[in-house]
Amino acid sequence: LSRPGRNWAAELPGRVHVFGFSGSGFSADASPCPGVAYDHRASVALTLRAALVVVEGGLNDFDQPAAAIRSGFRRLIAELGDRDVLVVGPPPAPLRGAAVVRVDRILRSEAARSGTPYLSMLDHRFSYLPDRLHLTPAGHRSFGAVVAARIAAISRQPSAG
Repeated sequence: LSRPGRNWAAELPGRVHVFGFSGSGFSADASPCPGVAYDHRASVALTLRAALVVVEGGLNDFDQPAAAIRSGFRRLIAELGDRDVLVVGPPPAPLRGAAVVRVDRILRSEAARSGTPYLSMLDHRFSYLPDRLHLTPAGHRSFGAVVAARIAAISRQPSAG
């Protein structure tokens, strides 16, 4: 994006802090950069004591073994502890095709296993840049609107306690 501050997270309600890192994912080897997997960066994000932690990803895990994605997801959820969390799956980027469906299936399964709310993006259509991988500014707005609607639905649910 020419204006990174206008990414999809800008559409979310309230005060939002973004801890994104290009190329990172649930699995340790989603990025060639060491130490940038989600579970490695969670402790810094948690210092802000957010009411809700939104973790979006999986697109960079497209070529990672299922076991690596699962173990990264489990480490992240353990790191997040008892905080309220929403995991948002990868967008259906045309360049990644069936690999995104596989990652979404793994993340959906792990979220169900851990009792973590999960939002699949596979049924939503977004606009992409010519690389067929990254969202356009309009795609970011649409993606953010879907996530914001899910957050609103979660906040309307009565708490279990």
